[in-house]
Amino acid sequence: AAAAADAAAAAAAIASGDDTDPDSSLVPSGYSLAALTAALLPGMAKRPMKELFSRPKLRADGTEGKALELPEPLELQLTDATRRDFILYSAHDARATHALHEALRARLRGMPWGKTQTMADYYDSYLCPFGEILTDIEAAGFKIDGAALPGVEERAVADLAAAQARFFAWAERQCPHARYMNPGSGNQLAQILFAPPAPPEAV
Repeated sequence: AAAAADAAAAAAAIASGDDTDPDSSLVPSGYSLAALTAALLPGMAKRPMKELFSRPKLRADGTEGKALELPEPLELQLTDATRRDFILYSAHDARATHALHEALRARLRGMPWGKTQTMADYYDSYLCPFGEILTDIEAAGFKIDGAALPGVEERAVADLAAAQARFFAWAERQCPHARYMNPGSGNQLAQILFAPPAPPEAV
């Protein structure tokens, strides 16, 4: 729950940064622990497991190949050669997660929410309970009627086809060539939905 809420807090804290924040230029490449610590806590940056524990994959004849593979975590824990490094890796993860939580909470305390509260209050009031709900849902799961799934899939495919037909009918009214676009392409959708119209002299 804490990890889910902290990721949401990271998104809020970083996305809300302004030019007056001395750290606003430190924008991570993602919201993984490795990306966040590299951007916000360089001294505690996490090294990926693949970097630490990958080993050459054995060929059929038993010799080492160029491709690398990552052993299962249980093997890393039980193997004498890697057990100490895996313990250090896990302990560093825990320390980095706590330090990241404190760093992000400090950022949230500096962001106003409403007249008297801060985004840290919002985090405590909404994101933490939401994170707990997500982990409860993941732990409990939900039942699926397997016999009904084929019918649901058939309806979904038909609904998708109908929706695409409506979209193309609208898109072709905006641009005749839209019939050739790929509705699954984010770039093409952005172009037709948000690109500025061509000036009259270019038409």
